[in-house]
This record gives sequence, structure tokens and C-alpha cells, in this order.
Amino acid sequence: MVPAGTGRVEAGLFLLGFLLCSLAGTNSTVAPTGTPVSVTPSGTDYRISWGFNISGATVEIEVGDTVTWLWNQGAANHNVVSGSPTDRPPGVLFQSPLQSSGNFTVQFNESGSFLYFCQPHSSIMIGVITVNSPPTLPPASAPPLSVTPSLAPSAVFITTTPTTAPTPTTPTPTAATTTTPSAIPTTTPTPAPLTALGTAIAGATAIGCGSVTTGTTVNGPTLLGSPSPETYFRFVVTDPVPRQIIFHTCVRATYDTLIRVLDATATAELTFNDDADSAISFCTGLQSYVALTPSRPGVYIVVVE
Repeated sequence: MVPAGTGRVEAGLFLLGFLLCSLAGTNSTVAPTGTPVSVTPSGTDYRISWGFNISGATVEIEVGDTVTWLWNQGAANHNVVSGSPTDRPPGVLFQSPLQSSGNFTVQFNESGSFLYFCQPHSSIMIGVITVNSPPTLPPASAPPLSVTPSLAPSAVFITTTPTTAPTPTTPTPTAATTTTPSAIPTTTPTPAPLTALGTAIAGATAIGCGSVTTGTTVNGPTLLGSPSPETYFRFVVTDPVPRQIIFHTCVRATYDTLIRVLDATATAELTFNDDADSAISFCTGLQSYVALTPSRPGVYIVVVE
């Protein structure tokens, strides 16, 4: 495990050692052609390996950049001189001493193309530096004006000419008009008419536990899809404890009957019976017997057909 903070230092030492080995090696190429290797406050520094195996002789830079020639062989003397062997401009723009090792740096502050060569070996050691002007930036917009209000208020003089004041007049009072708001008419909404089934439920006969009710299906409605006329009863469960309730027509019915038990709106059938089971001794086969155990209090509609 590397101690805290050590990894960053080891990585920095390794990278520094690698660069030092690259610069100190014999016959090594320091930088690819036209590639900057370091940045200085004055611009970018380009480096050229200078010797018989010249590398990076043609470089394109910008105004303010520098070029450094690095001698890569120690057996022969070389120098760097501006111009060319056959066409040298008046005066020498730059010239290094004749040496077998070391380096030479020139900063280019003007645009243009600058030839250079080695005087002892001008036939094979020659190059050109192309210096480009920096891109022209649009002029900066003028800063917004800052207006500072004066601390002293400006004096304002108003000259008035007095005029004769008009004689005041006393207004004549007028009788007040009283408006009695009209009464807002009120209407009592007319309830929607009940459906035939709703009318049958509303007129259902109330029954309770232990009651015996005599009725007839003669002239009753046929609302549940059966051709047999119907009679409606309403049974209310108030006890929250489930108890079994039995509805039957086994005592006085003298004809074939059917019992349906529906929910309070008569839209769901909970149970029904057409002919009583033969095990019920006091019922004949044509009479009906229904047992129901409600799970909660509520209203139940009992229909006899």
C-alpha cells in the first residue's frame, strides 16, 4: 500500500526522469517536426534537433513564439545562421556560434518566412521558419457609461400670478333616490322521476325478523327479466355481528314461487331459490326457501315472484 500523498510524488519523479533521459540521450530526436514541446509566458517554444540527421527543419509558428535548436551530435561543429547560402538578406537576423554541442534560441516577433542554414554544411543542413500573425480579434466594445447623479438637488423656481378667487357656490341638494333591490327568484329543483325499479324499491314493504307478511304478486311489475309478476320487500340489517336470516314462502303460498335477495339498489342479486330443498320438511317442492348471512349492516331487497 502506498502511503497517503506518496503516489502523486512518485508519478512526478518518474515523468521528470523520463524527460531528462530523452533530452540527454545521444542522437535522440527531441521533438517531432512542427510540434511545440513547452509553453513559456512569451509564447510557445518549438525545438529542432540540429545535426547531420536534422529533424524538424521546417516549422510553422506564430508571432511571439520561440525556436530552439539543439545540437544532437558531438563530432562536428555546426552553427545556425539566418538566410540561405545563395540568398542572404542584408544584415544577419540571428546567428549562433560554431559549436559541437549546446543549444540556441530565437524569438520571432514579426510575421514572415525566415530561412536558416549551417555555414559549414549548407548543402544538407537548411530549413525555414514560417511565422504567422495572430488572428485579429474584434475590437472590444466600449464599456457602458456610468452616470453618477448629483448629490445637490437642482433648484426649481416657479413664478405664479395671483388671480381673483371665484365666488364659491352652494350646491342645491337633491332628493336621494332609494332603490329597493328586487327579490332574487328562488327555484326548487324538480327531482328526476324514479325509474320503474326505483319506484318499486321505494314502495317496498318493510319486514323484520320474526314477521309474517301476507302478500300477492297479482298485478305486480315484471322488472327483473322474468315474465312472472313481482312483489318487493325491504329488510334492514343493523347488527354488525353476522347472523343468518331465512326468507321462505313455505307456510301460506299455494302456488309456485321464487325468492330473490338483492342489494339496496336492486342491481346485484345476492342469492335466490325457486323450489325448496326436499330436506326442509315444512316446504313443498313449489315453495321457496332462502338462507342469507349478511357480512355487514345494510338494506336488502327481497323480491317474491
